[in-house]
Amino acid sequence: MNKPFLEHLIKSKVDSLRLVNKCKVLANDSLLQVAANHHSAYMSEYARMTHQETEFPHTKTPQNRAEYFGAKNYFVGENVAKISRVESSYEQLANAILIPI
Repeated sequence: MNKPFLEHLIKSKVDSLRLVNKCKVLANDSLLQVAANHHSAYMSEYARMTHQETEFPHTKTPQNRAEYFGAKNYFVGENVAKISRVESSYEQLANAILIPI
């Protein structure tokens, strides 16, 4: 899987929706990327989808993780997703992950 390409597609779709709703686009941030990758590995290792890392107080919440990896004075949120069906293209996978409300 080309994870960077999929991430790019998802962010592009999120930014398009934000612009339609007169919101600023999201900024790429390497510290938040590290925190997100850490949490993704945690969910994979513990085989559960969650926002909480209950075993580790220093990375328990999305805010804790951001701060632990150096994102000071940030206010963060987090989305997690799990796709249970196989998509035939990265575009279709990005669309399945990003379902506009």
